[in-house]
Amino acid sequence: MRCDVTRVSGSFSFSSGCSAFAMSKKRGLSLEEKREQMLQIFYESQGFYQLKDLEKLGPKKGVISQSVKDVVQSLVDDDLVFKDKIGTSVYFWSLSSRAGNQLRQVRMKLETELEAAKKNAKQTCKHNESLRRRGEKILVSESQR
Repeated sequence: MRCDVTRVSGSFSFSSGCSAFAMSKKRGLSLEEKREQMLQIFYESQGFYQLKDLEKLGPKKGVISQSVKDVVQSLVDDDLVFKDKIGTSVYFWSLSSRAGNQLRQVRMKLETELEAAKKNAKQTCKHNESLRRRGEKILVSESQR
């Protein structure tokens, strides 16, 4: 599709079938997409990286080198990527097996919380039922007076 742009008294005019959106370049990746792409780098190679290495690999996955540091830090903050300082160098890594173990732990924790919530809901229902019964008896006993 060919778009012709003409400037008319300070504003732009597009030929039929074109818009400013069609003329713009493809937008960049969202933060979540960048996080997924950076995780793929770690999972595919199972290696250890310094930040400068990740800044070189990031653009190959569509993550601009200027945002690699922030993306990796967000992954570190969420315990999806690990970081360790060895001497004067800082290394980053993430192993897919470790991620699987973390997911299993989260699942077990959530299942435990769900069971506790179900138990609590059941106790609350029983308590409400007993209060309702007591309230009915009180009403009956007051009307008998």
